[in-house]
Amino acid sequence: MSGHLLIQSIAEDVDREKLQIVTFHPGQILSDTARAAGLDESSAPFDDENLPGHWAVWASTPQAAFLHGRFAWAAWDVDELSSGDVRKRIDEHDDFLTLKLIGL
Repeated sequence: MSGHLLIQSIAEDVDREKLQIVTFHPGQILSDTARAAGLDESSAPFDDENLPGHWAVWASTPQAAFLHGRFAWAAWDVDELSSGDVRKRIDEHDDFLTLKLIGL
C-alpha cells in the first residue's frame, strides 16, 4: 500500500502527457513459487500468466490515460473499465481507484 501511495503522489506531480503512471495488481498467477507451495490448476481460478504483461502494454497507451495515478487489477475487463460505469465514476470522482486517508 505504501508503494502505491508513493507512486500515486508522484503521478499527481507529473503530466500524464510526459509520463503515464498506473499501478496495478497483476492478477492471480499460478507461479513456480505457488506450485512449490503445493498449489495446482485446481486450487483456484488462476489468471493466464500473460495477463499482466498484456495489461501493462494496454495501460501504457493513450486509451488508458484516464487511469493516470490510479490503481487497477489486470484481471478487470478493459472495455468495461474504459467505457462502462467504472469509467463514469473515474471521470466524476477524482479519488476513485486511489488510496486516501480520510477522517483524521
